[in-house]
Amino acid sequence: MMDEEKKIPETENIPAENGENGAENAPAPAENAPEQKENGAAQNDAEKEAEKAEAMAHRLAQKRRLRYGTFATLITVAVVAAVFVLNVVVSMLKDRYPLSIDLTSTGMYDISDESKAYVKGLTQDVKITVLAKQSSLTSSNEYLTQVDKIIEAYAKNSDRVTLQYVDLTENPTFTANYPDLDLADNDVIVECGGRTKVVSINDMLTYDSSNYYYTGKYTIESSTAEQTMTNAIMYVASGEVSKIQFITGLGETDSADLQKLLTSNSYDVSTLNLLSEDPDPDAAALVWFGPTLDPTEEQLKKLDKYLAEGGNLFVFVDPLTGDQPALDAFLSEWGLEEIKGVAFETDTNYMLNNSPYFPIVQYTDTDFAGSLVGSNSYTAFYRMRPVAAKFETSGYITTDVLLSLSAKSGYHAADVSSDYQIQDSDIKGSVGAMILAKSYDGKVTSNVVLTGSTTAFSGEFLTNTAVSNAEYLVGVFNKLCDRGNMVTIAAKDFSSQSNNMTTAQLTGAIVLFMGVIPLAVLAAGIVIWVRRRRK
Repeated sequence: MMDEEKKIPETENIPAENGENGAENAPAPAENAPEQKENGAAQNDAEKEAEKAEAMAHRLAQKRRLRYGTFATLITVAVVAAVFVLNVVVSMLKDRYPLSIDLTSTGMYDISDESKAYVKGLTQDVKITVLAKQSSLTSSNEYLTQVDKIIEAYAKNSDRVTLQYVDLTENPTFTANYPDLDLADNDVIVECGGRTKVVSINDMLTYDSSNYYYTGKYTIESSTAEQTMTNAIMYVASGEVSKIQFITGLGETDSADLQKLLTSNSYDVSTLNLLSEDPDPDAAALVWFGPTLDPTEEQLKKLDKYLAEGGNLFVFVDPLTGDQPALDAFLSEWGLEEIKGVAFETDTNYMLNNSPYFPIVQYTDTDFAGSLVGSNSYTAFYRMRPVAAKFETSGYITTDVLLSLSAKSGYHAADVSSDYQIQDSDIKGSVGAMILAKSYDGKVTSNVVLTGSTTAFSGEFLTNTAVSNAEYLVGVFNKLCDRGNMVTIAAKDFSSQSNNMTTAQLTGAIVLFMGVIPLAVLAAGIVIWVRRRRK
């Protein structure tokens, strides 16, 4: 057995079963096995490391998502909480401070800087009571909403002003607190220091009845809410009011619009019939608005007596009024003259609507114009009668031109035909529009103001925001009536925005937009076309 085992050939000498090619498929030599094991182990380690890195990245991503999600949730909660707190704060402040902004070009829903300055300077408490539901005002129409916003603005701009709304339907016994007053819905009660003034919201709007016959409705033109409220507050805070008397009985022009303007600016307006009454010696001024009849000597003596005691007289005349020799003589004593004819303007920089009879007047005496000097607004006349000063100084009387037309202005007869062509000989230069005559004898000061138009101080001229006729005239009244602390406020016009461009500006705009710009665009197009053709 042992010999047979010895005869077994060694493995290395056994030929391959597949012949010579079998050597290729033979197992690797034994000395390569350790290297293969090392490579396999390294590969396994790399795979494990990759798996660990991937697992770690996954865990980091999960942590990052969790962290960002938590952070985003906290931000959302914080923003929601901030919005909630902001709403609470705004709700608490909105009724006390002016948080709204009026973006209208004319400031329709806010009071003027003058009114704000006045109420901020109040030294006494003022209480405003509106006899209506606020919701009923703001939901009715834009006009009552505007009035309500104006009333609200006073309380929002002063700690001294409080505002409340009382519905008489829900509180019928409220009027018992005011037994001496005849109160009604939409009345506004203004109180201060035991003084009370009642105004009506209905009287804070001006109406146009010209189309009533056709439509059966009145058209609301403007709001006098700020005029009315500011001056009501001034009245109860000061307890003072100036009297103005409008002369009647001599065919005067309708002065209702001017009377309303003065009333809304805290003047106590009444009428005076010179035929049967004497002027009130306490009246701050008398107004003679477009008389068409000549006064008697007796009536003029009443005026002389009033003026001798330090009064003020405003006389408005028109170009088509006939001869009035007695009035002319009275004015002449004061150095004033009303010239027969119609004034016109030829300088297009001072013309409106391309009309020579629609002039923009110059503030010859800037002291009476105040803040209007240099502003974007202006004072305009229409179909005016020229007025003049006969002297500068004579005795105790001095004259002062307050308003005039330009150096290219003039006048001609009032009865010319509608197609009359202005002649060079008609141009006089610097035609007077408003002249002041002042008398001072060392003790008493009195004034007479002569104005060459009634149209310029009635109707739309007193409510249209494109012109400053109302502000200017009230300013003159305040200055001569010694009310320098008063605020001059014009009505706010509800009509569409007016074109307040002068004739020269309008002509320039037409040339620019209908001439220069189209020609420039056409020229640029031709140049581009030529260049492309040459390429």
